[in-house]
Amino acid sequence: NIVFLDAGNVTFRGAGRGFVPTSGWTGETDWRGFVPFGELPTSFDPETKTLINANNRVVGDAYPHFLGFDWAPPFRARRIAELLAAGKGRTVEDTGAMQRDTVSLMAVDLLGVMGKAAPETARAREAVALLRNWDGEMAGNRVEPTLFMAWLLELNKALYGDELGADLGAYLGARPLTVRSLLTRRRAWCDDVASAAPETCADILRRSLDRSVQNLVESLGPDMSDWRWDELHLARFPHPVLTHVPVLNRLADLSVPTGGGTATLNRGAMHLAAAAPFTNVHGAGFRAVYDLANLGRSRFAIATGQSGNPLSPGYRDQLEGWANGRYLTLGLPPRTVRDQAASTMTVRPAGAK
Repeated sequence: NIVFLDAGNVTFRGAGRGFVPTSGWTGETDWRGFVPFGELPTSFDPETKTLINANNRVVGDAYPHFLGFDWAPPFRARRIAELLAAGKGRTVEDTGAMQRDTVSLMAVDLLGVMGKAAPETARAREAVALLRNWDGEMAGNRVEPTLFMAWLLELNKALYGDELGADLGAYLGARPLTVRSLLTRRRAWCDDVASAAPETCADILRRSLDRSVQNLVESLGPDMSDWRWDELHLARFPHPVLTHVPVLNRLADLSVPTGGGTATLNRGAMHLAAAAPFTNVHGAGFRAVYDLANLGRSRFAIATGQSGNPLSPGYRDQLEGWANGRYLTLGLPPRTVRDQAASTMTVRPAGAK
């Protein structure tokens, strides 16, 4: 049997959902208690024979209780469903491949709208031609993820930056559902309120693409074939203390080129409002595939290494393997581990003999 169960307490209010300040002295919006356990979301042996969660919404519109609003867009969950429907995920190897998957259904979805752009420059026309034929694979050696993310950043700025002004940085992000909505249903947002002449969504798509390609030329050079995604999408691991110490930070801070993106299973989220907007700032620092039929066949990957000591060989020895999708198995018999150990550390409590 397989089961999805919400095991936490979910509060409910007399009124409102806690989004904004209210007249607290009246008590109208105070908590009234917890949702009864039997009314929490559950799923027992669904017909699909699968349970999927990638921070996406776990209930439909008909569910009567408020669980929250900050769900991840559905793209990663859809990709899991797509791979499982294709028969993937049934072996240790398949499951590891799913964890390393870098196909972005977010990019595929948005390019159905963005790909209609009619750019003015030859280089931008080359870029949009590449993106129209792209399968959404955000591999590190591809140019298309670079083009797409640079364009999406400029498009977000163009769509609502004029309205938000100085507050843009607090909201700026990939915002795929917002972008699709503004380009298809709420097209008034395509107009730049700072200009006299009205702009259309076609204008905004063209200008943002032209601007993003020009930005890439200035930062990466004129040859588009050299624009590898992983050179921009570095995963950085600053030491919590030594990163602030000149010279020593060169020893303690680590970085590695990576593929993936915000909406891929091999997650590499970005903070697009940052000075280096495409840096990989959030992903799976630990990966594991457990074989419950034979736990010795389970495998693991961790960034950056087992040791926290920058002088230890174990400080960075798993970084490249983690970035490139390799795993370690820990299923050796204890005697073999002892015989092959490079060193042994014994930790005794104070006062112990």
